[in-house]
Formats: sequence, C-alpha cells, structure tokens
Amino acid sequence: MVQFPKWQVVVLVLGLLLGAAFAAPNLLPREVAEKLPGWVPSQQINLGLDLQGGSYLLLEVDLDAVMKEQLENLVDTLRIELRRARIGYTNLGIDGQSVVFKVRDPATIDRARQIAREAASDILISVSDDGTFRIRFTDQALEQRRQHIVEQSIEIVRRRIDETGTREPSIQRQGEDRI
Repeated sequence: MVQFPKWQVVVLVLGLLLGAAFAAPNLLPREVAEKLPGWVPSQQINLGLDLQGGSYLLLEVDLDAVMKEQLENLVDTLRIELRRARIGYTNLGIDGQSVVFKVRDPATIDRARQIAREAASDILISVSDDGTFRIRFTDQALEQRRQHIVEQSIEIVRRRIDETGTREPSIQRQGEDRI
C-alpha cells in the first residue's frame, strides 16, 4: 500500500477545499453569489452563449426596400425644390431604379438639372429632347449606400444585443447583405 506523509495529505486536502471554495459560487445563482460575505469568493465563470445553449441567427438586410425609400426621399426633395424654384413639372415619380419627371417649359431644363444635382451629389442625370429627366444613383454610390446600410444594420443589431446583457457576442457580416 502507498503511504503519503501527513504534510502532503494536509496540503492536498487544503488545495481541494480551496478549489471547492472558489468553484462554489458557480453553483449558485448570480444574485445569491453577490450577497455572500466579502471574505467568500463571489466571482463566477462567464459562460458564453455556446456553453449556455447558444444562439445562431442569420439576418438579411432588405436592400431593395431601403434603396426604394432613398429614391422616394429624392422624389420628395425634388418636389420641394422644383416648387420652390417655380419650375413646372409633371409625372414626378419612381420608375424602376430611377426618378423620372418631365419639365413643362424647356427653358427651365438647365435650372432643373442644377436643382437635381444639388439634391444629391452622386447621381446620373439624363434629359431627353422633350424635357423628360431620368435620375439614378451611380453604381459607385449604390455600392457605397449598400455598404453603409449593412454596416448600420450591424451596429443596430449590436446595440440591441448589448442591451440584453449578452456577453461576447459575435456579430459579423456574411456575404453581401446578411448579418
């Protein structure tokens, strides 16, 4: 039979008791552990979502709806500015990925073009001979807006998850329009 000196047995038992004392708060609810006396260790191990059961969500940003909303905002801005400049127009609205309208007086085409440029800086403006305007965002502007929309969505999701007290969330972009 193996014999251990008494001092080794005492050190081993003290180490086990000390380890049990430090691990005990993890068996208690957080509220109870915080109410323990000051001399008792109350720090708990933080279990991540993966150890608590975990959660995996895949969210998709509806880029088409946001782009349509931005086109509608451009329509509203043009409507206000054209009226303010007293430029007559008809059929102001959205056609696909473009804003279209027709100027009634061909003499006001240059002023209407200037108003459209002031409404948004990253647009392409084409004007037909009959005074019909077709305004759309440049490809670079569309890509920048998409990037911004997804980044903004990630930040909103991050703030909402942080509000719930979730620790160490992993929120990241996946593909073009998913979080």
